[in-house]
Amino acid sequence: MSYDSGALDQLANEANEARSKLLHTVDELEQRKRDLLDWRSQVRRHVPALSITGGLILLATGGATIATSMSRSRTASRRRRHDRWMLAKTLWVHPERGFRSSSRPFVLEVLRSLLLGAVTATLAVPVRRAVTRFLPSRLPSRAS
Repeated sequence: MSYDSGALDQLANEANEARSKLLHTVDELEQRKRDLLDWRSQVRRHVPALSITGGLILLATGGATIATSMSRSRTASRRRRHDRWMLAKTLWVHPERGFRSSSRPFVLEVLRSLLLGAVTATLAVPVRRAVTRFLPSRLPSRAS
């Protein structure tokens, strides 16, 4: 079986051409993957949409806060009057309960305080790491 050297050269050139096209396609796919997974470039690319969304969230939150505040201020006198009547009824039926505080039992308060301390201590290190990873230039350096 003998092969013509011109045919072999042509076959090698076609193989090299196909390989180069394939490598170019792979490089382009890798670049697209980097662009897609890089959150900084995504934020830069979608600044208008993020700004509008953030503004709408702020507007909705502010509107809900104002509406709640206005509603509570309108009904404040009615709520006070109702609370006074309930207090008078309670004092009439159970005078010994009088003006007793409606706080939780001491043991529950201690347990809540311990749980809050444990959660804070547990989350402090991971949160600090995350903040220093994403905002390293804005934080002052800590001397070890």
